[in-house]
Amino acid sequence: MAKTSLQEVGKLGKTFGFDGTLKVKIEGSYLAQLQAAEFVFIETAGNKLPYFLEKITQDSSTTIKFEDINSKEEAQVIAGQKLYLELVAEEVKGPLGMTEINHWTDLVGFQLEDEKVGTLGVIQEIYELPQQWMASIDYKGEEVLIPLNETFVKGIDPTEKVVVTVLPEGLLEL
Repeated sequence: MAKTSLQEVGKLGKTFGFDGTLKVKIEGSYLAQLQAAEFVFIETAGNKLPYFLEKITQDSSTTIKFEDINSKEEAQVIAGQKLYLELVAEEVKGPLGMTEINHWTDLVGFQLEDEKVGTLGVIQEIYELPQQWMASIDYKGEEVLIPLNETFVKGIDPTEKVVVTVLPEGLLEL
């Protein structure tokens, strides 16, 4: 099931006419989603409550009419309130496009293995340097920094807590 979240997309303006229609200011990128929605959320008394849409018109200004709001007086109660839509949250992807690992810093404690050399050690710390992320390991009694990027990191197994690399020759001797 996709995760959803409420996103502020605009604000209700003044009433428009006598039938409960309101002017609405909507961010342009959300207009199509608003027109496709069956309902929106409006914050009322600290809670975001659903209001079902009856009609949206776009002439010189955008107006909105809700079901069960049929008079200017009823519409004035929600005038000026923020408008929210329930949108599907984009899935966050971490290193190598993974969803199980959100960030390079999540790799602290993982075993670092190289395809040629074998087991190198456990990642002790992750540093963010201006050029890239670096993993710190204790290799033969010395701290060695390993670049974390898609060139050198070939795979991450979150279940086994293993990071597989293909390091250039000589990197471990620096």
